[in-house]
Amino acid sequence: MNEELRVLILEDNIADAELVMALLRKAEAPLAAKTLFKRVETREDFTETLLSFKPDLVLADYNLPSFDGLSALKISMEKTPDVPFIVISGAVGEEIAVEFLQKGARDYILKDRLFRLVPAIKRALQENDEKNKTRELIKNERQRLYDVLETLPVYVILLDKDYHVPFANKFFRERFGESHGRRCYEYLFNRTQPCEICETYKVLKTNTPLEWEWVGPDNHNYYIYDYPFTDTDGSIIIMEVGIDVTKQKLSEAELNKHKERLEEIVKERTARLEKLNRTMRAISNSNQAMMHAESEADLLNQTCNIIINDCGYKMVWIGFTRNDEKKSIKQVAHCGFEEGYLETLQLSWEDNERGRGPTGTAIRTGQPARCSNMLTDPNFAPWRAEALKRGYSSSIVLPLMEKNKAFGALSIYSPEPDSFSEDETKLLMELAGDLAHGIITLRLRKAIELEREASIKFLQIMNKSDNLKDILKSALEFFHHESKCEALGIRLKEGDDYPYSETIGFSPEFVLSESNLCGSDKSSNPMLECLCGKVICGRIDAGKDFFTSHGSFWSNSTTELMSRAAEKGLLATTRNRCNREGYESVALIPIHLKKTQMGLIQLNDKRKGMFSPELISRLEVLADYLAVAIEKTRLADALSSSEKEFAGLYSSMADGMAVHEIIYDSVSKPVDYRLLDVNPAFELITGLKRKDIIGKKASEVYGTPKAPFLETYEKVAATGNPETFDVFFAPMGKHFNISVFSPSKGKFATVFQDVTETKKAEEILKRDKETLEILVRERTVELIKSYRDMEKLKRLSDIGELAAIVAHELRNPLAVIKMSAYNLQRKVKNPDFDKHFSNITKKIDESNHIINNLLSFSKVKMPTYEPVDIYGLLNECVETEIEKFSKQNIKLIKSFESLQGINMDLDPLQIKSVLINILNNAYEALGETGKIEVVGKIADNSLNLVFKDDGPGIDKENLDKIFEPFFSTKAKGTGLGLAVCKQIIELHNGKIEIQSEKTGASSGTTVNIALPLKKA
Repeated sequence: MNEELRVLILEDNIADAELVMALLRKAEAPLAAKTLFKRVETREDFTETLLSFKPDLVLADYNLPSFDGLSALKISMEKTPDVPFIVISGAVGEEIAVEFLQKGARDYILKDRLFRLVPAIKRALQENDEKNKTRELIKNERQRLYDVLETLPVYVILLDKDYHVPFANKFFRERFGESHGRRCYEYLFNRTQPCEICETYKVLKTNTPLEWEWVGPDNHNYYIYDYPFTDTDGSIIIMEVGIDVTKQKLSEAELNKHKERLEEIVKERTARLEKLNRTMRAISNSNQAMMHAESEADLLNQTCNIIINDCGYKMVWIGFTRNDEKKSIKQVAHCGFEEGYLETLQLSWEDNERGRGPTGTAIRTGQPARCSNMLTDPNFAPWRAEALKRGYSSSIVLPLMEKNKAFGALSIYSPEPDSFSEDETKLLMELAGDLAHGIITLRLRKAIELEREASIKFLQIMNKSDNLKDILKSALEFFHHESKCEALGIRLKEGDDYPYSETIGFSPEFVLSESNLCGSDKSSNPMLECLCGKVICGRIDAGKDFFTSHGSFWSNSTTELMSRAAEKGLLATTRNRCNREGYESVALIPIHLKKTQMGLIQLNDKRKGMFSPELISRLEVLADYLAVAIEKTRLADALSSSEKEFAGLYSSMADGMAVHEIIYDSVSKPVDYRLLDVNPAFELITGLKRKDIIGKKASEVYGTPKAPFLETYEKVAATGNPETFDVFFAPMGKHFNISVFSPSKGKFATVFQDVTETKKAEEILKRDKETLEILVRERTVELIKSYRDMEKLKRLSDIGELAAIVAHELRNPLAVIKMSAYNLQRKVKNPDFDKHFSNITKKIDESNHIINNLLSFSKVKMPTYEPVDIYGLLNECVETEIEKFSKQNIKLIKSFESLQGINMDLDPLQIKSVLINILNNAYEALGETGKIEVVGKIADNSLNLVFKDDGPGIDKENLDKIFEPFFSTKAKGTGLGLAVCKQIIELHNGKIEIQSEKTGASSGTTVNIALPLKKA
């Protein structure tokens, strides 16, 4: 708070003036310890008081009898431009208000809105304080410059447009005295008009520096250097440097040295600051482009344009490395004056003549490389002539890095030699680092999308294939389409070997000679040979650049790889047949399920450069899916084989067997059963012929009033619980041991033996057969369940790992961007930019929300149970959202009063996140109107919650997928919300279900949640 505030009020209405003074005195936060007021009404009093009273603030009415606010503003701007001027008027039109602000007024206040006055004054005084601080900083900086100039052995003066000398250094003052406010020609030559021979003020017309000679009043000769520049207040100032050259012939060298040093200080400092500012602006703009770029090409082109427009260079281009034989560099984007220059480059990043220039050097070393002077740099000789034709003089190349390895370069060309300072190089390296990060992020995003699309298509194809041969053929065709390779093969395990099971594009000779991998080691033990064998067995070195962490091998040039291997004596461990056949691009992708090595996928092409890390990663994911499909098919084959064995057993078994179906009357009461099939043993034991009894009722076949054992058989057919019993069957006069089971609801099968003579022995045999049948069924069910659990766990594991990686890679850059935006907003303080800063913050918050959803899904923890007031928790969630619902004209109905006083053990944070997520989903589905009802009650020892809305509903085909990770029907969002909700509810031993209707009066969605009252 200021000690004293002096306020000048231009107002002819005393009552209005006193009202303003009273308002300022009664402000909640005093503007100053002491406030002095002075009121005037006329132009003369205003002008005189402005200078004598020295106010800190001017408050002026717009209309006065003999004066007006605009005239007062003009006088105030001329006399006291730094004093805040605020207009207070009863009626000011918008055009007049804008005119006041344009001419320097800080604000305008209507008299019927005086509540804005105190905040406006505080804001104006605060702005004044900040301006004063800035002026003080400028003053101190100017004084430091003056102190330096004071020590120079030449004279340095500043001249304004009116010939006054606001500054003269010690050298000048000692020779020519003080100006005492006089113009230069007045106190130097006692003239009343400017000197005719003076050339200083020519620079104001040309706006360019000027050199000339001058004879001073001391009769010394001076070399004069005049430099025009704009002062901090916008005024034009001339800095004049005068060097005494009277003794030039004796000290020419020394004077030239001072001259060069002075020019270097003045020019270099100004140019360097301007250059660094332009570079920093380019970094900021390129970061903005990175945030909004829709594709990699879009980001590259925008970055080139930004560097040209912001930094003012001649030309810029971006190139990516190729792993071909020449190690060439592909130009992918450029901007500026290029005129066909890039077509002449023929660059390489190998250590040869075309790779020793700045581009190849930067890529090989991973460090920025400069060509300070293209005319003299010997390493630039291959491109010198074409570069000079286009006006290039120097260049800098900045590597684009990923994991300490350059994958490309950013090249910038300048028309000036030695154009890139160390400070600017650091800033440009920062820009290149940001660009590389943006490229990597966009590629990762694209790779994830391609992987997702490929996985969906591949799984659809796998699900349509009925047998192993179809699966392998379809999979190989899919890999062929994805990779564009000319030759592919799949090896699967057969005994100790892994021969080709399916191929495309390989010659019969190649397949025949290369099919077998199994050889013998020194101890005659089976051993897989060649590189294929190493990949299958996992005998790889993941540290080598041609192996991946997943266990795959890939190379875009086997010739180069073989050359490298030969130098290290590694060729003896491989057959090298692929290279001898002319295949340059080779990839070997293992097919394994957990720790089971099933085989590999081989991709060959005679063209170089067919693979990328992203493609290999995608193929590895597909190979894992193929492993699951193969295992699934093998399980299905095993099940089919088991069924065939059972059919053979059915026909050849010594026991009698019959299949029946229950016959019900109109009220679903069992009245009989019909024989559907019998085996040969049935005919032999009973003496009944199959052809005579199939399709007939049991009461007809056995000649009994009631179907034999109907109650027992109907019970088995209804419950599925098998039964075994011994019985004497009177119609045949025999003892039977009968086993009955139900293959499907309403049907039953009997397996029976005639135990009249050998009852005991046959009982033992019957138990063995029954146990065998149960084992077959149980094992089949276990295998199918294990496969499904394994498939689900793998998918969830992969999603969890991906979520953690994406969140880690994005969260830190987002935090840096948010902090940078906040710092920029504080420094800029321009309302025109507030909307943009707000948009940046909003988008960062949305990105963080997506990251949090990803992390929530990948890191859902076991619940932390504690006693919770269910009614209070539910009511808190509803009250949190109710205001948002009311703004959209959405009615929120609470129907859970019966839950008052109910406490449960659960994790309140997790359950609250589930409830909020469901309410938000309903809010987004309802749109601008509708209603949602929240119902809660206790039933069957469970807490039952129902969320019912009358929105548009969910398509039936989407209901089965609604809880799947990454599935969403909304334009925005990650599709993880309901997946996380389901995890949380199931961790609480509860259930969550969704029903939905799309049409009619009952359209809408209902979410049901059931949680046990007591923790399990």
